Amino acid sequence: MKRFLPFFVIIFLTAGVFAQVGTLTVTVLSSEVETGFTVIEYEFTGPAEAYDITAEVSFDKGTEFTDIPKEDLSGDLTNVNPGGPYTITWDGMASFDDTYSEETVIGLHAQCILPDAPTTKPATGTSANSFTANWTEVPGAITYTLDVALDADFTDIVPGYEQVEVVGTTSHTVVGLASHTIHYYRVQAVDVCGTSDYSDVECVFTADPFVCGDPVMFKYRSQCIVYGTIERGGLCWMDRNLGASRVATSSTDAEAYGDLFQWGRLDDGHQDRESESTPGPVNQDVPGHGDFLTVDGSTDDWRSPQNNDLWQGTEGTNNPCPAGWRVPTEDELEAERASWSPPGNPEGPFESDLKWTFAGRRLYNNSFIGAGDQGNVWSSDVTSTRARALTFTSIGIANTASFGRADGLTVRCVRNLGN
Repeated sequence: MKRFLPFFVIIFLTAGVFAQVGTLTVTVLSSEVETGFTVIEYEFTGPAEAYDITAEVSFDKGTEFTDIPKEDLSGDLTNVNPGGPYTITWDGMASFDDTYSEETVIGLHAQCILPDAPTTKPATGTSANSFTANWTEVPGAITYTLDVALDADFTDIVPGYEQVEVVGTTSHTVVGLASHTIHYYRVQAVDVCGTSDYSDVECVFTADPFVCGDPVMFKYRSQCIVYGTIERGGLCWMDRNLGASRVATSSTDAEAYGDLFQWGRLDDGHQDRESESTPGPVNQDVPGHGDFLTVDGSTDDWRSPQNNDLWQGTEGTNNPCPAGWRVPTEDELEAERASWSPPGNPEGPFESDLKWTFAGRRLYNNSFIGAGDQGNVWSSDVTSTRARALTFTSIGIANTASFGRADGLTVRCVRNLGN
């Protein structure tokens, strides 16, 4: 997004070499009448961090101007810092058949560039009635403005927290809030050029300390989402798989299946059932894209060499769960399985308070199997070249087993009670 600065420079090509208006100085270095090429040198000062340069031309001594196509200009045109000298070349004959005459005039515009939008960070210092909103620093920003609302569309603004000016810091403590309530915040950056777009939206639940049974708010796939929590087996569990849009209404409720993670990968979009695929393996923990990594049958992992330290605890590398949450261990999943009664009951997984579903899996070769008749849930444990998971079927078979780490399985996050 851009706006024009209050200066406009006209260069008379036929008159010679120099023109200066306000803070912009321009010199015509050369003008080739036969080919239409014109080289222009300019320098300028200005209060903003960077500017874009555009040009227009008049063939009637400045009475009427026409924009010069960007593709016919080259040189220092975009994201230009105040200073110089800079150079622009215009291929005039590419733009117009009759480029030069005694009436030809060129105009330059310097347009300051609005600041980038900040990126929100998770709230800290959350209590029953307050939290601290956090965001990233934007170069050149003079101030930031903060909005806090009770809805993600910001139609229900918290009184006193609309466009709050924040100076000299990238955090602000919000007080006087209702307890056990979901709040949302967003930020804009302001510099000498103007105001940025809004940041992404962060969410926070005003309750401290967390008690299992409270909702949990977190960013997932770049969206602010809310899940319920359930105390079971000495742990606090989320009430659905990561990516599920609701608590399951049946064992075959597709809206409750959730996403399919390759073991050890972070929330980068690859777990979306409709994500693109690309050949693997890769040699880093973070592939740098959101594609599902396919491998041939000779390897079990999307990563080579393998890294057994992924997904280990709340601070584990690539932990896909929100802060304070983690992927369950094999023993924790086995204890959950053992609670299903009677053994071999195909309805046992769904009759659990955790409402498990037959979500299927995505194989290492990008094919899908098992949706509607098999559930598979990753643990954080590995064995040899594979990883361990809870598996259960519509015919009543249920156990823990090993799966290739390049397979896509569901994830259900847990939290230790009292944390």
